[in-house]
Amino acid sequence: MFKRNPGLKTRVKTAVPLGIVIIGCLFINQYSAIAMFAFLNLLCIIELISMRPGTRWQRIALIFIGISIFSYHIGVLFNFLPFDAAVVWYQLLTASLVFSIYLVLKLFTSRIIPNNFIINLALVALYIAIPFSFAVALIMDKGFTPNLIFSILLIIWAGDIAAYFSGKNFGKHKLFEKISPNKTKEGAFGALIASILMAWIVYLIFKESTLSFWLIAGFTIWLSGLIGDLVESMIKRNAAVKDSGTFLPGHGGFLDRFDSLIFTLPFFSLLYLIFN
Repeated sequence: MFKRNPGLKTRVKTAVPLGIVIIGCLFINQYSAIAMFAFLNLLCIIELISMRPGTRWQRIALIFIGISIFSYHIGVLFNFLPFDAAVVWYQLLTASLVFSIYLVLKLFTSRIIPNNFIINLALVALYIAIPFSFAVALIMDKGFTPNLIFSILLIIWAGDIAAYFSGKNFGKHKLFEKISPNKTKEGAFGALIASILMAWIVYLIFKESTLSFWLIAGFTIWLSGLIGDLVESMIKRNAAVKDSGTFLPGHGGFLDRFDSLIFTLPFFSLLYLIFN
């Protein structure tokens, strides 16, 4: 009944150790979690700018700015900087959401993201650095509580696994062939069901917020994660590359692996703000 997936073994051999490291860093303490997201922020920025041609000094500036923006938000969260954390959070969230909408519009119109320093700066700051800082903000919302981020990851992972198997075995209708030819409507539907189911399981286990919140969150994470994957595919297609990197066999680069999480974090943060 099920088709053989030759690349599955490689994907699993990469995903399992990576998942263990991520979960370990997430739950040890807030400092290991922050260090992990800071590291992922740096790696994803490096992969992004490697796909967006620019001068050496422009690339150095973009890396510095990306690290600085992430560090700035962390400093505000820890009260190291004399700014109102709530005001900063609202401003960064608004900016990130507006730019996310811009990327979605590009996805459904020209599918071309202009390659200039200003747009690349926005990509580094609003598409990568600020969303990763939201992960830390969610972890520190009520003291050290990594359950929210862990729940988001579980929902994304469940959706990814379901999309892979349902797409490989039942996929017949292309979802967005011009951007991501391997994605199918059947795979997306499988991911939706798995995401909603995992959201319900997360609610039963952690009792964080209400069931209605988590069911809406499951749908939001599925949709934003799917769009985030397509947006990253658009960025790669603009750069004429297959993967953002080669460090993760079977997955590509870190941006390939965390594109759904990056795009999901601003929308989940907005939803969390509304419900809580």
